Amino acid sequence: MNKNILRKIGLLLWMIFFGFCQPFCFCAVKDVDKYFDRGLENLNQGNFQGAIENFTRVIELDPKAHEAYYDRGAAYANLFAKVNPLERTKTFLNGGCPELKAAIGDFTRAIAIAPNNFQYYLARGSAYIFVRQTKNAVVDLTRAIELNPNQADIYYNRGLAYIFCGDIKSGWADIDKSKKMGYATPSEVTDKLEKLK
Repeated sequence: MNKNILRKIGLLLWMIFFGFCQPFCFCAVKDVDKYFDRGLENLNQGNFQGAIENFTRVIELDPKAHEAYYDRGAAYANLFAKVNPLERTKTFLNGGCPELKAAIGDFTRAIAIAPNNFQYYLARGSAYIFVRQTKNAVVDLTRAIELNPNQADIYYNRGLAYIFCGDIKSGWADIDKSKKMGYATPSEVTDKLEKLK
């Protein structure tokens, strides 16, 4: 065959492929946006299971969508918070917390994709406190502070993590810093922590 004919066939094949591929790619992007928006709507309305389903769909369509991992992790964490306090305590004491473990997994995936987002470290560090991985919490919250030193709630959460690790002095230093930055620390928590001073 002549080289000219081969070029024309190659060009034709490329145009056919591109012609079929482009609408598919556009539809996939539209679907990602649709599911992501639905997930945010579910999250804001307190429909955490619906949010998880929609963010899962986003992740299936775009495995690099770090925001979807983060938001799905937030939905899992909120599912845990929504559980009856007595049941939540029993699950916690028995080393359970499957929702928090799922949340930590999602926050970890978000960090792997976007390692410079302080919110992802703050979220994972806060979840680590609840599953009694307080040393991991301190590491994540310290990284969050490195990325955003002006966020008062990070200092508060790291203060709690330090206290639960047994480092009362560092914990109170962080809690005091968060107060100076304007963070309204819950009095019922600080009252109980005062007894540890």
